Amino acid sequence: RAIDHYKQTLGASEIELVGYSGGGAMAALIAARRGDVVGLTTVVAPLDHAAWTRHHGITPMAGSLNPADYTATLEHIPQTHFVGGDDSVVPVAVARSYRARMNDPGKTRIIVREDYDHFCCWVRDWKTLRAQSVPR
Repeated sequence: RAIDHYKQTLGASEIELVGYSGGGAMAALIAARRGDVVGLTTVVAPLDHAAWTRHHGITPMAGSLNPADYTATLEHIPQTHFVGGDDSVVPVAVARSYRARMNDPGKTRIIVREDYDHFCCWVRDWKTLRAQSVPR
């Protein structure tokens, strides 16, 4: 409802969603339910929480929606997923697992910043990163 409210207030016909970490997973899940999303950008997002819990050897999130289960719906949306090469919280393999579940991953880019981790240096470099994001 919040997205619809702001979309109407601003007179927008399309939206682009951007999310960091768990917010990126939420953005993907929201995008899967809407028909007006023209771009999805995430930063260090656990887009396949089954792969994420396996990687960390923790209890699976059985009651949670997994963005990787919606790749058939999401793959038509242009996407950019930024991941940190030094991220021990959400490693690169999680984003790659998400992309691997797509029948046609052609609109989904994964950009690895080798010297970044889960926290450094996304905010500092956001303007530069944003320029590399989903084409507008």
